[in-house]
Amino acid sequence: THYLATKKALRSVVFSQGYKTYNYDQFDLQLNQPHAVLAAIGVAPASLFASYKKAYEKRIQRNGLSLASIAPGRSPSIILLNSTAMIPTTSRETYTVEVECFDFRNKLAELKVFVNDVPYQEAGAGWTSLDTTSRIFEISVPLTTGNNRIKIYCINKLGVSSYKEMLNVYCTAKNQKQQTFFIGLGVNRYVDKTNNLTYSVKDIRDLARSFKKLYPDIIIDTLMNEKVTLKNIILLKERMKRIKVTDKVIMAVTGHGLLSDSLDFYYATYDVDFKDPVKKGLKYEDLENMLSATAARQRLLLIDACHSGLLDKASSSKDTMAGIAKVKNGRGLGGVLSEASEANSFSLMQNLFADFSNDKGIVVIAAAGGLEY
Repeated sequence: THYLATKKALRSVVFSQGYKTYNYDQFDLQLNQPHAVLAAIGVAPASLFASYKKAYEKRIQRNGLSLASIAPGRSPSIILLNSTAMIPTTSRETYTVEVECFDFRNKLAELKVFVNDVPYQEAGAGWTSLDTTSRIFEISVPLTTGNNRIKIYCINKLGVSSYKEMLNVYCTAKNQKQQTFFIGLGVNRYVDKTNNLTYSVKDIRDLARSFKKLYPDIIIDTLMNEKVTLKNIILLKERMKRIKVTDKVIMAVTGHGLLSDSLDFYYATYDVDFKDPVKKGLKYEDLENMLSATAARQRLLLIDACHSGLLDKASSSKDTMAGIAKVKNGRGLGGVLSEASEANSFSLMQNLFADFSNDKGIVVIAAAGGLEY
């Protein structure tokens, strides 16, 4: 049995197995196959069926899986051991969860814990590179005032995840302090003066002033123009590590966005090599890692730069890559890119499925698509 559903409709889908109920995402990779539904109906044109099938295959690939690995019966298992002792409400700021993970077909690889969709790692707990078939974990989860939606699951060596143990804990702790941080990177002037911009720094300053009106006690930390170097960004990341789990952080980045020859996004630092952004450019993953280094559970990343959205590198043709190589100098430099041959299936994947985004608990708003200026 397979289904086709919109993202909005999926929020209302619940599965039951024995005495337990599960959210749709437990089975979505296996069952959400629109192309199979179209085939069963038998009235869709071949081109539409092919696009839906390719969209599904792209989804599996983006999750680092294969069609064989998600077959029923290949997943590891997880059991909540102290479920009878758990209480739904507490005034404590930590909550202890005990789980057992096992897989007697393939060794375990990793334990994953999310709180309100933000990943949590317990220092020194050894949750990665498990290389074992069975393990019991005692997890001490930090809580924030209000509802804490805890999700725990394990992954085996094939990259297949177990069902997800879900629990909601309402924290009534008082006097939890929340600080708001604004982190801004903006470059108008570059070492390569031919690529200078006009408003990037002004945009960061305007945003800082606007957020100051919303949060009078906001802490503002910005780097502008010649200060935006990899060395200073590393120091900024160290300062960001003081941000606590109860805090919120807003990060804004403005300036040139560049694509490398391998189609990776780089933010143009002050002294970047525009012909080879790998040299001194700030890679998109490093931007995310700056926010991931904080403990905050409210994280927003705003990117006003070319090529800052999702890009289907796997299906970009050699012609597309050659076109980008000619015009990859970024915002305002013009150029024409050929349309990727599989752009339709990539767009379908984004519209049909809810799991292609990052799993770092970061809300990202980008000003352009992966191939857009």
